[in-house]
Amino acid sequence: MKENYRSIRNRIKSMQSTLHTTSAMKAAAGAKLKKIQGQALRSKGFMDLVRVFMEDLLKVQKSEMNISEKMQDIITSHADIKKIGVLVLGSDRGLAGNYNNLIENKINEVYSDKKESGKEVFFLPVGKRVEKVLKKKGHLTLEIHDVADFPTEADSEKINTQLLDYYLSGELDEIYILSFRFYSASKQEVECEKYLPFSFDFESKNIAKVTRADRVDRDPDFGITEFDPQAEDILEKLFELYLSTFIRQILLESKASEHLFRMNAMSKAAENVEELLEDLRIKFNQSRQARITSEMIDIINASRDE
Repeated sequence: MKENYRSIRNRIKSMQSTLHTTSAMKAAAGAKLKKIQGQALRSKGFMDLVRVFMEDLLKVQKSEMNISEKMQDIITSHADIKKIGVLVLGSDRGLAGNYNNLIENKINEVYSDKKESGKEVFFLPVGKRVEKVLKKKGHLTLEIHDVADFPTEADSEKINTQLLDYYLSGELDEIYILSFRFYSASKQEVECEKYLPFSFDFESKNIAKVTRADRVDRDPDFGITEFDPQAEDILEKLFELYLSTFIRQILLESKASEHLFRMNAMSKAAENVEELLEDLRIKFNQSRQARITSEMIDIINASRDE
C-alpha cells in the first residue's frame, strides 16, 4: 500500500530536523577539534623543549648526577610487581562512531594480558562511558580526576599527582595509560603505554648513571658549567614539568581523537539523512501527483454525471 501524502510530509519534516541536529553536532565537533589540535601542537612543542633542556643539562653537568630520592623512586621499578594500574581515557558521551568500542576492545586485551601474567589489575577511568563499561564487567577501579572537553594544565597536574601518589605509596607497582593517540587527521590509534616507573625515551635511559667520563668520551671539548640553583634542582623541576606536560599531551590527543570520531560520525549521519530525504521527496512528489490526478478524475467524473 502506497504511503499517503501527509505521512510522507511528516517524515520529511522529521528528517529535516534530524539533519539540522547532525549538521550542528558536526560543526561543533569540528570547532572543538580545531581548538584541541592547536593546543596539542603547542603542548607537544613545549614538551619537546623541556626534553631538550634536560638532555642539555645532562650533557654539560660536571660530575655524576645526584638526583633526589623522589625522582629516583619515580624512575625505579618496584621489586615485586603485583598490582597494575591502567589509566583509561574515554568519553562522557556517545555519538562518536566506534571510538568507545575501540577503547573497550583495548581494555579487554590489556586486562587479559595482565591477568595471564598473574597481576591484579586496577583501572582508573576518565569518562562516564569508560566507567559504565568497567562497572558492567566488574573490574576493580580506583578514583582519578575527571576531565572536561578541554583539558587544562590544572587537570593534567591533578592526574599526574594522583598517579605519582599511587605509585610512590606502593598502592600500585606499575601504571599504564590506555588512550587514543592522535598522529594526524587520518591516523589515530588506541595504545597502552607504561607511564610509571617512568623511562626516559631520549638520550640517557638512566640519568642516575650518566658520568662525566661518559660525556667527555662523547665530546672532547666538554667543559665545566656552573649552575645556580644547583643542576640537580633544575633537573628535578624540569622532570616534574615534563611529567605534567606529558599527561596534558595525552589528554589533548585523546580529546582530539574523540572530537574527530564524532565529527566523522555526524558527517556520515548527515549524508545518510540527505539520501533518505531525497528518496522521501521523490515519494512525496509522486504521492502529490497521484493525489492531484485523483482529484482531477473525480472532478471530470462529477461533471459527466451532470
